Amino acid sequence: MTVKIGGMIEGAEIEIEKRHIVVRFSFPWRTLSSAIVGGGFLNADYILNLHVEKGYRSDSPQADIENAVQRLGLEGAVVGMMTAAEMKNAVQTHTYRADAGVGVKVIATGGVSNAAAAGEKIVINGAGTNGAGTINIVVLTDAKLENQAFVDLVKTATEAKALALHDLDIRCGMSAVAATGTSTDTIVVASSGAGREVEYAGTATDIGQLTGMAVRAAVREAIGSQDEIFPNRPIVRRLEERGILVGDITAAWQELFVPHPGIEDREKAGEIFKTILENAFGDINVCSLVLAGMRLEEDGKADLIPGIKDEFKLDAVNILADEIIGMAIAEYIGGTRARFEYVRYDRAKPGILGTLGPFMDDTICGIIAGVSSKLYSDYIKSRSRTITDS
Repeated sequence: MTVKIGGMIEGAEIEIEKRHIVVRFSFPWRTLSSAIVGGGFLNADYILNLHVEKGYRSDSPQADIENAVQRLGLEGAVVGMMTAAEMKNAVQTHTYRADAGVGVKVIATGGVSNAAAAGEKIVINGAGTNGAGTINIVVLTDAKLENQAFVDLVKTATEAKALALHDLDIRCGMSAVAATGTSTDTIVVASSGAGREVEYAGTATDIGQLTGMAVRAAVREAIGSQDEIFPNRPIVRRLEERGILVGDITAAWQELFVPHPGIEDREKAGEIFKTILENAFGDINVCSLVLAGMRLEEDGKADLIPGIKDEFKLDAVNILADEIIGMAIAEYIGGTRARFEYVRYDRAKPGILGTLGPFMDDTICGIIAGVSSKLYSDYIKSRSRTITDS
């Protein structure tokens, strides 16, 4: 499908097909980009976002883009990038301020399967690797941008992208810290020069504000469409993104499993445990307490909790908030008896509990203790009812 840019931005058409997105300019637009082909400043006739297969590897991605340019018959200067994200999941946003006399159009494709955090160690397997985890952003504006305004707009758009990832609580795949992008992101800023002159485009400017709003919205929606990641996704998925799996939680419980009459089989008991665990994760109050544990863990690591820097690293005994959260979760799920299960698991720290930080180990310990206690209590109640009925 071909979509003409509306509003106050003239001189460009957007073509979205299964294998590519092409922005065609009716006259050369000035661009600044980190693109594989046509990077830096360029007077461009086209912008190409090329779809590649997941797991794509190439010793010369430039040649692959140039071959696509020839195949598509794009004659002139091209800014070229690539992604394994589906073109059907591309998102367009358009903002315009009549009083400021400036408009911004954003086109974003995005996935976060290789989410990364600036400053974290990144491992890329193979030259030119570009999986579905790539966020490509195109910013089109009718403003006549000075050089510094181009750089400003790249900076502003990048900050907005990071905000979109924060909105979705995207985690770095290598370390589970908050992601700031992916390892293969590309950004293009293009100016027709037909509008008013703009010297600066930071967050305090009209064009900066419009760009920030448009990029943040487009990136959020693109990631949601591509990876089905939404702000209110299940808590179990949020835990998985931090390396805490249901299987590991169950395995930790099974390490201290105590057979009871009628619950002698470890594997059968494990299936019952998982069912009760799933129900617990569907409870809004359990979710809220787990999120509190997550946030405290992350704030503690970042030294954002006043006065407990050294104590946090040592999991010092004078920090009680972690155990209070753990016991609250345990008792909420399993009743008063769950407190005794909590103490038992907290002392032994089996399985994954021995690998987690001060707040998360108690949070997960509380879940295990509550579910374990409920498992036994529910069975005893059902058995009592059976005896009574007979």
